[in-house]
Amino acid sequence: MNALVYPFDAHTIKKFGYLLFLACFPTYFLSTLWAKPGFIYQGIGLIGAIMQLIALYYFLRLLSRIPKSIFINLSISVRALLTVSLLSFILKLLLQTISVHPELAQHAYLHRNLIMAYLHLVLLGMITSFLIAWSIERGWLHLPIRFSVGMFLLGFIASEWTLLGWMPIPFEWLSTSQMLFMFSALMFVGIGGFCIASLVNFKRG
Repeated sequence: MNALVYPFDAHTIKKFGYLLFLACFPTYFLSTLWAKPGFIYQGIGLIGAIMQLIALYYFLRLLSRIPKSIFINLSISVRALLTVSLLSFILKLLLQTISVHPELAQHAYLHRNLIMAYLHLVLLGMITSFLIAWSIERGWLHLPIRFSVGMFLLGFIASEWTLLGWMPIPFEWLSTSQMLFMFSALMFVGIGGFCIASLVNFKRG
């Protein structure tokens, strides 16, 4: 990402990367706590969650050292996507931390919409948003794409609200599955817009 070239502290990056990687193993046990497997597994999961929070601290420290001018010089679309990705990443780690409590883990297991909302948060909010922003900066997705970004983010946020049970008043007469279909269609329109814009610019180039 040419606009984001910045000399990061290599030592801090290694701490962040190693901690996040090593935390993958103990945090696996967080996904088993709904079955109340025992205090030992809960403790292992807690260690993983703490490691992730420490990694988050190093990551935020890295971001805090980036001059604001670099972020401001990015397009509005890229700034919005990176902001959503960062917030989704932070929320993911916080949700994993509170899931150490077995009662909360069991509550999430019994309410599948919460699991779907978590998966959407990670796969769409954190990963896909970042990849789209990265692709824009790399020049793989060409302007104009503000409409496409808006449709994608609107669909993502609205689907998260729906899965959490916060029904938008104008759509209260629709079922949850109907609303999810409608908001997923918005994301599809957004992704389709990226593809069309790229094809048009490719043919012109």
